[in-house]
Amino acid sequence: MNKLAIEAFLAVVETKNFSKACERLFVSQSTISNRLSCLEKELGSALFKRAKGMKGVELTPKGKEFLTYANRYVSLEKDVRSWSKKDAKYDLKITAPPSLNAYILLPLFDRILEKQYPICLNIYSHWIKPTYELIESQQMDIGIVSLQLESQNAVTTPLFREEMVLISGQMSSDLPDIVDPECMKTDNEVFLSWGAEFKMWHDSHWSPAGVNPLLVDSPYLIYHFVKHHGYWSIVPYDIALKFKENMPLKISRFSCRIPYRTIYKVLHRNPNSAGIPAIRIFEKELNAYIEENRYTQKI
Repeated sequence: MNKLAIEAFLAVVETKNFSKACERLFVSQSTISNRLSCLEKELGSALFKRAKGMKGVELTPKGKEFLTYANRYVSLEKDVRSWSKKDAKYDLKITAPPSLNAYILLPLFDRILEKQYPICLNIYSHWIKPTYELIESQQMDIGIVSLQLESQNAVTTPLFREEMVLISGQMSSDLPDIVDPECMKTDNEVFLSWGAEFKMWHDSHWSPAGVNPLLVDSPYLIYHFVKHHGYWSIVPYDIALKFKENMPLKISRFSCRIPYRTIYKVLHRNPNSAGIPAIRIFEKELNAYIEENRYTQKI
């Protein structure tokens, strides 16, 4: 199978545009078309839908099926090339939501780099569903997520859980150390959904139809609005401590039970053999990091 043809196929899928794929690969459109035609002839199936007046790029059912194999082919080819070099380091591909990468996992990445393992860390930030898709297609070696999804080829293992706390600006806050959610309004809340269980708890105390002027998808935005505008928010305790390093922050707990945020590890059921030693090193350091972190509870 022609590697250049597969790269052309992936470039078109990723850019969703033949012209942009040409620019990425520095080839002409006729070259892209010839490579794709040869690939389709070899596979005996059309990979892209072609119709007069059709805008954009759309895969056929066979094209969607082949996409998984194409990603695995490129990943395997890269692993073999790395393995063939005597002292080569393995490109360990890790993905997690931004809140985990930026506020929870950074010390772990630091300690792996400091120990100079034969690993090149490739760190990506993706939300939960794309993480599972990338693990299933073996474009990523390890996923760290805060919600477990059903998957045929991915194995999900609970790692640890984090306490959820309420944070507010210390200079402007009049909230007590222990807060009763029934006595609070969401007028000044910055809301980020930390998962289905947290959302259900939140909705049981505050109506989803109530006033909530700020909904965000990033912890950094919480930090900004709490620091500069006197809002409050609910975050994992570890993130609250990170915020407190750079701003006067009040941390309050709840008078009632609030669900913990559970963190999971996601691996492919049959990981690339070339990456297994690097995966084991990462798992060893990850377990040690969890054990040493007194703000997380190992599961």
